Amino acid sequence: MSEADSIRQQELEQKRHYWKTHITSWQASRVSQAEYCRRHELKFHHFVYWRRKFIPKPYVPVSLVQVPTAAVARATGYGSMPAALRVAVAPDLCIEVSPGFDSPTLKQLVTALREVR
Repeated sequence: MSEADSIRQQELEQKRHYWKTHITSWQASRVSQAEYCRRHELKFHHFVYWRRKFIPKPYVPVSLVQVPTAAVARATGYGSMPAALRVAVAPDLCIEVSPGFDSPTLKQLVTALREVR
């Protein structure tokens, strides 16, 4: 290890000790993080960074729940919606019109497509 690496390692250890002391002190203080930072003239975002290093979030296992598709359709209203109208104008071009479409806009689109031919 070079001398520069050794110095950086010592500085990092000092920083860890500094922040570990503040995190421990904050936990004992029973004041909010923001208040603790104000009282000790610490930058809040630095405090949060180091707090996360020393107090990691507890591991919460993730579990999946099977939901029947009929329940999803009822909850989203998907099953009760009328189907959209899909018109194939050319092999690489189709228009899909959903219920409640704007008629003038559809007419403009059809007119524009005729002009492109």
